[in-house]
This record gives sequence, C-alpha cells and structure tokens, in this order.
Amino acid sequence: FVFKKLILIFLSLFSFSYAVDEIDIEKRRQEQQDFDNLIREQNFNVPKNNEDNGKKDLILNVNSIVLEGNTIFEDFQIDALLRKYVGKDRDIYELINDLENKYIEKGYVTTKVGLNTEKSDFENGSISLFVLEGKIDKVFYDDKENKFKTFITFPQRENDILNIRDLDQGIDNLGDNSKMDIKASDKDNYSNIYIKRDNKPISFGVNYNDLGQYDTSRHRLRYFLDTHNIFGLNES
Repeated sequence: FVFKKLILIFLSLFSFSYAVDEIDIEKRRQEQQDFDNLIREQNFNVPKNNEDNGKKDLILNVNSIVLEGNTIFEDFQIDALLRKYVGKDRDIYELINDLENKYIEKGYVTTKVGLNTEKSDFENGSISLFVLEGKIDKVFYDDKENKFKTFITFPQRENDILNIRDLDQGIDNLGDNSKMDIKASDKDNYSNIYIKRDNKPISFGVNYNDLGQYDTSRHRLRYFLDTHNIFGLNES
C-alpha cells in the first residue's frame, strides 16, 4: 500500500544520533514536518494547514482520536491526553508533538508518532494516529558486538524498546570513561548502540597548593593514583 511505502521511505530518510545527556526535540519535530510534507506531495485528501508567522498547524473539528501501536503507556495515560484534543478547532500537529514529548520525557527518544491519513476521516472528525516504538538492534563496544557484556551490563538488550535512561544506567556500570551514540540500524525503526571507552587503567598526578596549616608549614604536596578497572572487569 502507498501509505506503508511512505513509512518505509520516511524511516530510510533519517538517521538518529543522540548524545546521552542531550535529547534534540527540535530535530524530531523537523523530521515530523518533513514526513508531513512527504505525505502531502502524494496528493492525499488532507485539509491544508495554516502557516501564519511561521507556525505550522492543522486545525480540525475533532470527534474521536485513535492511537495505534502503543505498548509503553497504559490506555488511561494516553486517553487523558487525547481527550484534550477532542472538540472544535483542535491542532493535530500540536497533539502529535505533545504525544512525542510524552514518550521523550520518559526516555523513549527514538519513538515517533505520526498521522495515519488512510484511516483518518477528516470530514467526520475522526483522527487516526500511529506510534512507531523505537527498538534496539545491536550494541557495539569499540565497534565490536559483545552479547555477553550487554547481558551483564545493560538492563536493555536486543529487540527491547529503547529507553535512554536504562542505557545511561549501563554506561554508569561501565565506568566514567564510556561514551555512547545511538544511530539508526538497517532495520526499520531500530537503532544500534555504539559504546566507546577511553581505556586508561592507571592515572598518576601531583597537586601542589599553599593551603596547609601554619603549624605544619602552609605548603602542601598531594599525589594521587587512580585505577580504572585495572583487572579488566566488564572488559571484552
């Protein structure tokens, strides 16, 4: 079907990359806008949106909203948000953004929400939305896959719904020198996790200051020796 083909095209157009401590919400909104433009280019019978002062919206009279594909939240958690957008002159794009932000706030940074134009009946106010829950494909440590390390380190593994908070916990388990990138997999709506480690098992340093006590001489020399996983725990 044409709509399914559009979804595949959309998913192949974008490669997601997120830092552990930064979620780029604006980038995701831009991707949603590009997807909407792609749908309109196919001449679907969708009401035109208003774009005043650069604001993008799709205003409709809404009688019912259906969201398909959600397995993360309980129905009552979603329904409470959907009910806010039932009524006259409701902004559908604002609803989609609110839904996506709900997932992002809980750590589901690769999950997306879209408008199903085939199932929606705009004249009668029936809106159909879908959720694409982003999942984990593979986890790589310094570009090598290690399923055993993933098993003992991360609470999330292959085919689990990707949650940045759980992945962050796995990074903490690995140590201070670990960094993570999330990038799109070859599989639709899946992401690969790339772990990079700065392996410095031993570090030595010297610190000098004049904050010592007067009765023992003010000058103070301090040295330190830090060991980072010197025995190779959590190493491949």
